[in-house]
Amino acid sequence: GAGIYALALGHPDCARLLLTRVRGTHGCDAFFPRFAELRPLRTGDEQQEGGARFAFSEYAPPGR
Repeated sequence: GAGIYALALGHPDCARLLLTRVRGTHGCDAFFPRFAELRPLRTGDEQQEGGARFAFSEYAPPGR
């Protein structure tokens, strides 16, 4: 899981990251790699569907 995402984020053809953040506590054993070096482009308003709260965000690698 996380290793594949890390490779993709580091690839020269990776132009942006589209991310969905789901609020709450979830039983997870794999996590998305840190992406603090990415430049935030936009974040949508928080939405709710079926009891889940979430928001979409878009990021770009530095220099892109």
